Formats: sequence, structure tokens, C-alpha cells
Amino acid sequence: MNPDYDFLIAGGGCAGLSLAWRLSQSSLRNRRILILDEAPDAVPDKTWCYWSTGPSLFPAVPEYVWDRMEVCSPRGRYAGALHPYRYRQIRSQDWYRELHAQLRRNPRIRIETARVQAWEDHPEHCTAYTDRGSASARWAFSSLPPAQLPPHPQPIDLLQHFTGWVVETDEPVFDPATARLMDFRTPQPDAVCFVYVLPYSPTQALVEHTVFSPACWPDAAYREALEGYLREVLGIRSFRILSTEQGAIPMTNRRFPRQTGHRLVHTGTAGGCTKATTGYTFLNIQRDSAAMVQSLERSGHPLPQAMSGLRFRFYDQLLLHLMHRSGGSVWEIFDRLFRRNRGPQILRFLDEGSTLPQELAMMVRLPWMPFLQAIGASYPLPSPRRRPAVPATASL
Repeated sequence: MNPDYDFLIAGGGCAGLSLAWRLSQSSLRNRRILILDEAPDAVPDKTWCYWSTGPSLFPAVPEYVWDRMEVCSPRGRYAGALHPYRYRQIRSQDWYRELHAQLRRNPRIRIETARVQAWEDHPEHCTAYTDRGSASARWAFSSLPPAQLPPHPQPIDLLQHFTGWVVETDEPVFDPATARLMDFRTPQPDAVCFVYVLPYSPTQALVEHTVFSPACWPDAAYREALEGYLREVLGIRSFRILSTEQGAIPMTNRRFPRQTGHRLVHTGTAGGCTKATTGYTFLNIQRDSAAMVQSLERSGHPLPQAMSGLRFRFYDQLLLHLMHRSGGSVWEIFDRLFRRNRGPQILRFLDEGSTLPQELAMMVRLPWMPFLQAIGASYPLPSPRRRPAVPATASL
């Protein structure tokens, strides 16, 4: 059977379009590509953030950039330069608009509105069955969420859920040069809670209340938290809400499969691109897409790899356990982490680019007992086998 396409991409979100764009910029640009998306025009506008040492990944897409960061807690404020990093933010609608425009210039790329209902995998091709027919390809890539999460002997399933307001004030209250990545001066109701402030000007900023917990909050709870932060922490009495964003990102210790069968590869969050303890996904998607395209160019196979090594999965497991069991006090660990280490060192660690000696140097400055307890709970020692009692009449 000759497949209809060389590459079929299910899901036209960040992961799907990133892969298509990378293919269109590579030596594979003349291959036949089909993108299937259930609702390409219904994606809500939201912000994507990442940090990097190089230039913008998408120069044609408008972005905000910060060279300084700060973290605040009830114990103090810790600020500093990010060099050699820069913290970047783009709006999803700007990104989608630019990538759609570029992809549509390639006559070998086709974008269709369809919902994938089933897959049929074969050694040489994969077929997608949709509500509008079927299509086959030599390789299929799916960012669609799985019907159920993969099993785990000790699963921890949290959500990073948030509501953010772009607010405008009458008086200058924001520092446009500094991104406030975490502010723990907000109630901690048995969950990890912080506020995220990205200033666009002295009078305008994205102020976002973020929670790590098993379930989302009702809308009124986010509104109450944001109003309390703006008035009681920032001292802002009058403000206007220009726009709102909401979302929920899975944070779990479960390992998502990178490949199903012979020809179906999973991408995006469904392929393990979401950092389990921070929720950052955008930069991981770009790296993953670039690596798959390079592998296809080199060998004809995408060679899906695990996004995180064993060492970093171990760290994520411990922190997830603490977030799940002691969410209301985890801010103290972050407070000490940022108080005793430089921002660029922490970003390198969160980016999984640090070395073991660098990681150990950071960890000796943290409270040990919570992590030792998390190790004991996450990796319990096997119960010792008791030797059967020897009957008194046994012959030895």
C-alpha cells in the first residue's frame, strides 16, 4: 500500500504546528504533510514563556523579554540579573497566525478540520480514521491527549491551574525590566500557591494566580486571590482588567509513551514534553520537534527519546511528592532555593542542563528532612523476608 502522505500530524496546537514548521524548514520540506485539527480556530489566546541564552526562536512573532527576575516570599525578596539567560513571552495567537501563514505557503502541506477517532498501525504506515474519512502516512505524530493516563505503581497527579489578568493602572507600579516569577505572599490553603507578574510597562502587566493541586478551583476563588494580591500586596486600589487567561497543565510522575506500535509517535504533553514540576512545555516542544526532524533527515526514523533523564525524573518525583503531601509549606523550600542560589543556576537546573556537582551544591543548601521523607515515601525499601521458624524436632 502506498500511503496518502509522508507525515500525518494529529493536533494543530503548539506541538503539531511546531513539528510541521520544522519539517517545512528542513530538507524534508517537499514531503507530503497532512495536519488534522478538530477546531483550528477555537484555540483560546494564552501566553507561552521560556528562557534561553540565544536569540528568539521565532523572530517574526512579537514577544516580551526580561533580563532580570525576582522571587518574593513572606521572608523577603530575591532579585537579580538572568544573564546569560533572558526570559521570554509570546502570545499564542500571534504564534499561530505566523505559523499558519508560513505553512500555507507550502503547497505540500495540507490542513484539514477533522477529529481523529481511531488509529490503525502497520509496519510501514499508520492510518487515522476521522469523522470525515481516513488518511494514511509513513509516519504519524499525535499530540492528542490519551484516553487514560499510563499506569504507575505510586501515581501522583497534580494540576498547575491558573487564572491571569492583564491589568492596567492609573499610576506606575510595575518594573518593566523585571519578571516576578513567583510571589508566595498569597494564602497557601494546603496547596502550592503563588502569583506571577510579567510587566509590559509601568502601568500594565500580566498578573496570574497559579496553584499546584489535584483539582481546579471555582472561578470566584481565583478572582478573590487576584483582587487580594493586587490590593493588599501591590497596594493597587484602582485597576482595569484588559484580558483574562485560564488554563490547567498536568503535572504527574507518570511516563507517557513516546511511540505506539510501529509508526505512531506521541508529541507535546502526550509525549512527555511537559516538565513534571514546573509545567513548562513550550521550549521542550521546540527541542523535541527539532530532534525528531534531524533524526528523520539522518536516518528516516524519528527515534523518539525520553524527554527527561533518570536523574531529573528522580528530582521531579520528590518535589511532586512534597507538593502533593505538604503543598501549603513547599513555599519555604522555594524560598531557600532562591535565597541561597543565583537565578541563572536555578534556571539551568530547571532546564535540566545542570551537572551532578552543580545540583549537589544547590541541594546541600536546602532543608534535608522533607526530601529524605519524600525519598522514603516514594522509594520504600522492600520488607525484609522473615526466615521461617525451624521446628524444634528438625534435624540440622
